[in-house]
Amino acid sequence: MKDVVLVGRDATVWLTALVVLQLVGRNGVNVSVVELPPLAQDVDAQPTLPSQQGLHRLIGLSEESFIGRCGATYAFGQRFTDWAKGGRPFMQAYDAQGVSLYGVPFLDYWLKARRNGLTVPIEDFCLGAVAAKQGCFATVSDQTEAFSHASYGYHVDVVPYAEHLRKRAIQGGVRTIASPVSRVNLVDGRIASIDMPSGHNAAGDFFIDASGSEALLLRAVEDERDTFQSWSRWLPATRMITASGKELVPLPAFAQIAAFRAGWTGLYPLQNRTAVSAVYSDEFVSDDEMAASLSAITGIPVEGDAVVSSFEAGSRRRHWVSNCLAIGSAAVSLEPLDAVPFAFVQAGLSALTTLFPVEAEVMPEAKAYNDLLTQEAKRLRDFQIAHYALNGRFEDPYWNAVREAELPNDLQYKLDLFRQRGNVPMLSQETFARENWIASFLGHGLMPERYDPRVDFVANEKQIETFQSLLRTIALAVESMPTVQAQVDLYAAPSGFLG
Repeated sequence: MKDVVLVGRDATVWLTALVVLQLVGRNGVNVSVVELPPLAQDVDAQPTLPSQQGLHRLIGLSEESFIGRCGATYAFGQRFTDWAKGGRPFMQAYDAQGVSLYGVPFLDYWLKARRNGLTVPIEDFCLGAVAAKQGCFATVSDQTEAFSHASYGYHVDVVPYAEHLRKRAIQGGVRTIASPVSRVNLVDGRIASIDMPSGHNAAGDFFIDASGSEALLLRAVEDERDTFQSWSRWLPATRMITASGKELVPLPAFAQIAAFRAGWTGLYPLQNRTAVSAVYSDEFVSDDEMAASLSAITGIPVEGDAVVSSFEAGSRRRHWVSNCLAIGSAAVSLEPLDAVPFAFVQAGLSALTTLFPVEAEVMPEAKAYNDLLTQEAKRLRDFQIAHYALNGRFEDPYWNAVREAELPNDLQYKLDLFRQRGNVPMLSQETFARENWIASFLGHGLMPERYDPRVDFVANEKQIETFQSLLRTIALAVESMPTVQAQVDLYAAPSGFLG
């Protein structure tokens, strides 16, 4: 392996380049990027999961540099509203609910207590959720570590983020040329080189496609079996619109995800603005109508022009074909719901760190990579589908259709088992933890019919004492936490110095 060539755009290609540089750059391997015209707009933002912290550590990106130069803020979860007519908003936080007692999960005790008249939602027993609702930066102490691992993802301002990553990649030795691709040259089914309109040519041993849904390189090496598999019967959105509004004061610690008649909207707090987006079907609302009503639906006045793009959820059958690997949306296209797009990029890069090809001519790692990422993509997809399948908007044709769709077998199995006894079967390559599935299922109103019978062996007094102690400990812990705004201010750059 002498030359690795990446073709792509925006943050995905630069994250990938920095990871590859860490893996093989010190072994004399040349890392080059053919930089395509960017698709990211100044209004765009993306949420991430806590796993993004690990990716940043891998590439040596400090919290101070990231928050200070990229306009990012902290995200301790997502708050869902209007997913059912008259339904209660719920927080899907990156933390556990309660504490197990005598080997039985807290959920089962909560289910029994609810039958006996408890009205406290399960999220109030989650330190991360309570802190997020109060705009606090959740920290774990000696008093809370027994039942909490509260962590955070980010809300990312994607244009300055990509530019910062680009600068770091070039400083680290990544060679780059900004150019579209005019031709992908194959020899015996492998990519040998890439031609550019200027006459430049990029030859390599291993090619990484980070071109987005265009899948510019992967499509060149796919065979007739590798057609794009649409997931629109479960995730039927066809459009995304993004815009900007004023920054929110005080700064929230979560994204606001609200359903409306033709899709859902997202509010992502950033340092100097709020990213406003909607994911919807143009069968039920036109682009012009969506742009005109975005401010009214979200409650945030939109400033400047909104940007509309086409969208279709789905996956390529294989993500690594011959000597070409696709990363991110070049392999799988998913909604920004639950911070899934960046999570899939991170999953691909994580697998690449353990399966990077050791020889240029033979790449047996491809099958293992494809097996892993295919499962990972389906788990992420199913987590998103669950929101649609459990929606309670019975007055809206859009939502009725997705609720009635036949579900993937693995998701149906999860829903059935949870409905029966509150158990969430964890399958291979799960990105989301059991606690995340529980928060989503309960938040959408899927209530288990039974609880673990071992709960009845514990005295009611002991259970009540545990509940009261948890609520008291969480309340006291949150009182002493700094606000998210205060934490951002530790690193935030002065106005005008982002990038």
